[in-house]
Amino acid sequence: MTNAVIDFPRSSADCLMRLKEVLRVVPISRTTFYRWIKEDKAPSPIKAGPGISLWRRSEIEAMVRRWENER
Repeated sequence: MTNAVIDFPRSSADCLMRLKEVLRVVPISRTTFYRWIKEDKAPSPIKAGPGISLWRRSEIEAMVRRWENER
């Protein structure tokens, strides 16, 4: 894992992210990410419909910052 700090773009609204976008920020496998959700290490998705899961950008940012503070 690199020591790069992730710079999230600032926006006035808390946007929602699809899984592909989340996995660009958190470079892990889909399987690992869903396991982390089960283990409460990652936020649960918002179910927007059949087969549509979304995550709040602020929750993903908070998760990454928690990891940075734990190092």
